[in-house]
Amino acid sequence: MSNAGTEHRRLLWKCRRGLRETGVLLEDFMRHRYDALTPRERRCLAVLLEYPEPELLACIVGEQAAPDATTAQLLQRIRAGSK
Repeated sequence: MSNAGTEHRRLLWKCRRGLRETGVLLEDFMRHRYDALTPRERRCLAVLLEYPEPELLACIVGEQAAPDATTAQLLQRIRAGSK
């Protein structure tokens, strides 16, 4: 398997969260939108998935500001889901 495929599987696994809703949202995003992400967006996603659950959820729902414009844009796309 390629490095890209391995990275995709690793990040998909990290989408599994204690809060089912968060996990479903992230897994849906990974399955439908990951391939269209730029390398920079993929790095931002990898960083986001390292956040503790409460901090990640706060970012997703907009209660906590994103650290940069790329991450803010990525969070908007995650909120939008696979539409």
